[in-house]
Order: sequence, then C-alpha cells, then structure tokens
Amino acid sequence: MSRCSPLEIMLNRKSLLRLPLWLALAAAPPFVCANPILDPGAPNGLSLYSLSSVPDFSGSNPYGYFLEGVAINGNNLLISVGSAVNNLTQTIWSMPLIRTDGHITALGTATQFATVETGISQGNPLGGGLVTINGGVLYTTATSSYFGQFLAPPTSTNTITNIQGAVNTVGGLNYIPAGQTGAGQLKVDSSVNGIWYTLNLTGSPGAYVYQSATAYNSVDVPALSFAYLTPDGTFPNPSIVIGNGSNLDLYGLDGYGNPCTLNTCAPVTHLVDAGGFAIGFGVVRDPQTGDMLFDTADNQLYVLSDSLQPAPEPGTVALVLGGIAFCAARKRRR
Repeated sequence: MSRCSPLEIMLNRKSLLRLPLWLALAAAPPFVCANPILDPGAPNGLSLYSLSSVPDFSGSNPYGYFLEGVAINGNNLLISVGSAVNNLTQTIWSMPLIRTDGHITALGTATQFATVETGISQGNPLGGGLVTINGGVLYTTATSSYFGQFLAPPTSTNTITNIQGAVNTVGGLNYIPAGQTGAGQLKVDSSVNGIWYTLNLTGSPGAYVYQSATAYNSVDVPALSFAYLTPDGTFPNPSIVIGNGSNLDLYGLDGYGNPCTLNTCAPVTHLVDAGGFAIGFGVVRDPQTGDMLFDTADNQLYVLSDSLQPAPEPGTVALVLGGIAFCAARKRRR
C-alpha cells in the first residue's frame, strides 16, 4: 500500500464536497498515512501529542465532514465542521476543554454553538478562519471567499459578505494582537496565491460593514489558517504560526502584521511536519499555556506544547521519537 501526500489529501478533501465522488472514495481502499511529527529543527522544549476524546461528527454528517477553523472561547474549544454535503448552512460546535496540569489533553461532549450561513449552496464549507468575539464568532468559508459574522442570543444575528472580488480564496482570519504593530486590524490571507490582506471595516464586531481590503502582494505565504504569538521564553519575538497543509511553520512579522519573507527577517522555522495527512486547517494558541492546537485532514486534533506538559501516553512518545528519526532520513523543505 502506498503513502498519501498532504497534497493528495487536500485535493481529495476538496473534491469530497461532490457527494458522488465522496461515496466512491468511501468504498475504495483507505490511504495509509503517518501522523504529524515534531520537526527536528523546532525549538528545544516543544512537544507534540494528540488529544483524546475528539468528538465524531458522523452522526450529523453521514456523508463526511472536515474539521476546519478552531478557536478557544473561555474553557471551550470551538470547531468549524465543514459538511461534505452542499448546504447553505454549516455548524460550529463547542466542546469543554479537559486539562491536566493546566494543559489541554482531551475534549468533553460536543454541543452545537451555532448554525451559520455560508453564502452559497454549492460546496462552500466553513474555512480555517474562526475568531471569537463578544457573544459570537467571525469566520471564513473554504472555497468561495465569504466573511461571516455570528452573534449569539439575545442579539441573534448572522451576516455573510462576499469578498471574492478582493480576496481570492480566503484561508485564515485573525486580529493582530495588542502590543504589536497594527494591533486590532483584522487580517486574512489567500490560501491559493499567498497574498495577505487587511480588511477595512466600519462598525463593531458582529455588525461590521465591509468596505475594502488592502492587499500585500509581495508576501507570498499561502495559509489555510494562522495564529499570532506574543513573545515568551520559547518564541522571544512577535511572530505568526502558519498552517499550510504540509507544515506548521513559524514566521516573523513585517510592519503590517504579515509573515515576513524579507532577507532581513529570521528564517522560517518548521515546527511540525504533516507526515502524511495534511495539517493546519485550523490553528489556535491556548492563552493559558501558550500551547498551539491544530487539526488534521483525518479530523484529529494535536497539541504543540510550548512548555512543560503532562506526559503523553507511551504510544504517543514512541510515535514522536520514531517520527523524528524517520523525518531526519527523508527531510523535505520548502
């Protein structure tokens, strides 16, 4: 049996939006893929382990689903679940965070957080952008470029804006954090051509009115999702983590809150390698520990721990150590 590449998984995942092809693939022999592995060049002190008790959403998505954007809302993890069936609406779920020694190790029972609009019915699931706001979320769609806003009751609003004319296939979505240049600006990127944008908005979160998008054409960093990092002992400078399917990568920032690719910037640091299944359809940093959570194409969730973590199960340790040795033997680089 052959291994599947991250690119193959991503292509198959997008094509699963067509129901007949999904059914055909479901009957075909499964791919044989390895799990994500910690990159040998990652900073010392980082560890990688998978979450237990990740909910199975097959019951509400009998024709398949994809974990997309992730966000932390208090002590709950929010996940955008993209359905393989063409729908005008998709679902965001909420799961309690279960912690051991402060670190997220498992998830509780999933409950529906929101059913939100996707703008069109033909294959437009939720994407890698998911940002919590007071009483709701901002989100993106995966194939056509829509920017969505949801506010929970008692406000109970959901608006969806087509920004396709300005942004070609939105990937991630996030605010530049306080203390960094451009703090408070809402950033998006193109998952196809690597252009980054600042959304020019009026109004307040949940009731934004889209005006335009300022493009930064020279960035050339496609991302399915991204999360900003404030400096700490492991990452001493303001930076950004990019999920691009093949890797979870660390970039420095330019003066506009974009990943910096200039010769004067620090080199890109590979943190996690996909190993087989594509990774980084959603990524979020845990504000309590600095750990990073990300999802994979086979609908699993992993934690990249930024500090001392609870000891993972022995099988996970063996997997990580074996993966490092395997990766060293066949290292790929961008």
